[in-house]
Amino acid sequence: MKKTLTAKNVFENPVSGNKFAAGKTSRKSNGTYALAKLEINPGDGKRLHTHRTFTKSFLSVKDKLGVRINNEEYKLAPGQSMKLPLNTNHQFLNLSHQPMTLYIKFEPGHDKFIKMVLGALFPVFRRLPSGARKNAIEEKLPDRYFYE
Repeated sequence: MKKTLTAKNVFENPVSGNKFAAGKTSRKSNGTYALAKLEINPGDGKRLHTHRTFTKSFLSVKDKLGVRINNEEYKLAPGQSMKLPLNTNHQFLNLSHQPMTLYIKFEPGHDKFIKMVLGALFPVFRRLPSGARKNAIEEKLPDRYFYE
């Protein structure tokens, strides 16, 4: 029987309207991967950046996703995916005229990605990790805010 993903919590940026939900935590995949689902508005995305400790894969679900790797640009139609190797300078962008949906997979998995995505998309969450550590709830956050 195929398992259906059901959102436990979805974060929505009150300014941009972008949405984020986490799929599978690293703990639940035995460290193999972590999965996030994003809905981003036209023209929105993430600036150029690089990852040194994990690879990232994109899967376009709804509308066109633009991916820039170093100086080359790619357009992913719904159903198309792309895996980026370590130390690859990249960014992603919604190329459509309406909100688009994509999945991002991190390998190997790590549960800190929720903080990275929330920190990048929602500045209010940038203060979350220090407050969570002080209250000893940081480790409980992925189970509370992820879905599967």
